Amino acid sequence: MALGEKIPEVRIVVAREKTADRRAFQKVIAALPQAGQVATPLIIAVIGGWYNCANSKQHDYQTAVQILNQRESSELASRSAAFEKPMATLLDKSHKIDDRILTLETFLYNFHGIVNARNLLTDLEQELEHSNEPSRGRSKRLRAIARGIANAQRAMIAAAMPREITAACNGDHSPVSLAVAAEANCTIRYSRAWYRYSDQHALKIRVECVGTHEGLEESCPDPPQPISEFSTSARIKLTVDGKEPLEFELSEFGSPFSDNTTIDHGHRIAILLRSTSVKESRLEVIAFPEDLVPPGYQPTITNISRLLGGESG
Repeated sequence: MALGEKIPEVRIVVAREKTADRRAFQKVIAALPQAGQVATPLIIAVIGGWYNCANSKQHDYQTAVQILNQRESSELASRSAAFEKPMATLLDKSHKIDDRILTLETFLYNFHGIVNARNLLTDLEQELEHSNEPSRGRSKRLRAIARGIANAQRAMIAAAMPREITAACNGDHSPVSLAVAAEANCTIRYSRAWYRYSDQHALKIRVECVGTHEGLEESCPDPPQPISEFSTSARIKLTVDGKEPLEFELSEFGSPFSDNTTIDHGHRIAILLRSTSVKESRLEVIAFPEDLVPPGYQPTITNISRLLGGESG
């Protein structure tokens, strides 16, 4: 700095705290202990409520699993006690075929809910087909037994419907008649409460071929199998909501509890073969109530979770 120059003046200004601000701050500090006394019980109550809710949900899951285990144990015990003698009679081919059909009819009308009758009926049908004296009358009786079982199970499904479920094929309500190589476009609609959306599924069903169980069990024969009075099966190609198609055999001896599959959103459908002939096959589509698990099937954790959470319609 040159001699004689003035030194620049530097002023430091210190902001003074206003009295009102200081008093407000002191009030906040003074109120903190009181607020803490109120907030602490609230926080503890919230945490306690969450803990009780979590424990309650866990208890619900454990209870559901215990009920399912008890159900399975009781079913196994009842099957072991009630099935031994009838099954022995059915499988013993030294008994007359008429006696075995009567045994099967009585047995299935009492236990159709927990027995897959399709294989038993199919086995007797094949025995009739390959016997020295094929009997069309006995074959018709087996089909009548199968229709009775399907009707009983259809009534059980209808009784469990919480809301209306509609199944329509080619614009009409199921069943539908299809010739070989013909297709049906079906729609299944699950109605819900007014404040929730409705679920809908699109099905495409195609009849690939018709014949006997023995001839169609794995694939359609080439050349096609001739139709006879023992032609009780059809191979079907099913496409659900545009996904990869499934091909399988349907039998007139099927029932809703034996010929069903699960699709999206916990829904289950059954496709029944009502009748077969040279001209056409008559099919029926049945939609199960949401998360209804047929007897003999083990519910999944997803089924249990949805039911406990109240998500099913």
